[in-house]
Amino acid sequence: MATLSITPDQLLDPRPSLSGSSPQPEISETSTLSHTTSAEHREDPAINRSGDSTDNLSDESLQSKSNLRTELLNARNESPEGSFRYFIADDDFNRIVTSDTISAELERYGTACMNGEVKEISEAAPKLFAILVCLKRGRYIRDFLKEGIDDTDLPFVRSDKTKSGHFKLCSRKTRDRPIKCMTEWEQTRVNDFGRDQWCMFAPTFEYHDDIKHYELDDNCVLPWVEDAERSNDAIEGGYGSVWKIRIHPAHQQIHSSVGQKVRSPIPEEDIDSNGLSFRVVMLLSNASI
Repeated sequence: MATLSITPDQLLDPRPSLSGSSPQPEISETSTLSHTTSAEHREDPAINRSGDSTDNLSDESLQSKSNLRTELLNARNESPEGSFRYFIADDDFNRIVTSDTISAELERYGTACMNGEVKEISEAAPKLFAILVCLKRGRYIRDFLKEGIDDTDLPFVRSDKTKSGHFKLCSRKTRDRPIKCMTEWEQTRVNDFGRDQWCMFAPTFEYHDDIKHYELDDNCVLPWVEDAERSNDAIEGGYGSVWKIRIHPAHQQIHSSVGQKVRSPIPEEDIDSNGLSFRVVMLLSNASI
């Protein structure tokens, strides 16, 4: 397992170019959070024999374009570069997903918003709604809420550990009980949700004595905006490899910047002559990546 070495001056850079908010190329309406082949989105006749399943109703049939979906897709950061794995930074998410944008998205579905619906989504299920919108399934948010499923149930987990590819998704709180409103979904759509939900769950790293190390899910997308693992700067030794990374400012509380000065909670005695914090290395060395 690789050890992540982080120098304090690389954790946060106040320069705008490293904030994760640089312009992104606009994503077409047919794109998804992760690149998939056309075969992955073909109808599954074994699951949808009747031809009249409500699973065929996607947001693609709507005439108006989803501005919320476009904003979310354009806010993605690829990590690591070239991996087709993405995260949306917390600050961008909070800027994009608001009561107004949720209301506008619900209006696209042609049904009147029920009393308190926008408030319920914005307070209890903004990430769940955002995932569904990105997958062009936003209209199904009501089914999840009716079942009592919200952001506290995320990320969803698989109902089995087999490699067959045929599985259901469950709340992380009830791992043996498939989510009812997803039982009729085509398997490809279940796969898409299980994969793309991780775009919303990049971790935020903190520094204090109560945290000894981070245990991360294998599917977790790390919020790196720079990663020198595959560069010539990576250093290998008898006990592993060390390389420099830069964490997205919205996903670390190890350093904070005030003006042009960087304040660090790391004691000076924990930093060596090269600016390397041994405690930060130990903090991240056991993270699953």
